[in-house]
Amino acid sequence: YSGSGEIVENLKFGASDGALSDQFGISIDTVEGGPGEGIYALVGATRGDRDAAYLFQNKFDTVGWQQKQKLTASDASDSFGNSVSIASGSDGIYMLVADQGHGGPAVAAGAAYLFHSKSGEPFYVDSAAPVNQKWQTKITASDSAPFDTFGSSVAIVSGTDAVYMLVASVQTNGSTGAAYLFHSKSSEPFYVDS
Repeated sequence: YSGSGEIVENLKFGASDGALSDQFGISIDTVEGGPGEGIYALVGATRGDRDAAYLFQNKFDTVGWQQKQKLTASDASDSFGNSVSIASGSDGIYMLVADQGHGGPAVAAGAAYLFHSKSGEPFYVDSAAPVNQKWQTKITASDSAPFDTFGSSVAIVSGTDAVYMLVASVQTNGSTGAAYLFHSKSSEPFYVDS
């Protein structure tokens, strides 16, 4: 925004390993980080056998936007990254990445993956990383059925003592649709279906 009522484009960026047909930007979310962290952007790219979500950070310094991590899941389908959401909490950054085509409990039943980076520690990275740096939790619906597309859209918010996640499933119940709420108190194990 220029201050004169005009909105001005000031940057175009992509993935460090971008290629044709990546669909980088199919989903995007931003959040302000903690003191001195600036802004984070989480961008989904559903692209065949290389699906991913990319985390970028801008600390408002001379460096500008930098790619911090590429998030993947070892059992993801080709829709991993179709929806993304990011939240900043007192204990770090939480990232929720949907995979509406995931075939875990049933064909295209869908899933969502939670990634978490604690403040001051390395970011959680792709599935080739050590066990303690893989995605933290995979979320599925308790009543999964074929072609539910659980994860058609996602949202995450971090409160003072808990993290809340909403995951939509637009094809559930004959396309009636549903939204599922999950949460975790910071002192308890992660995420139980509500």
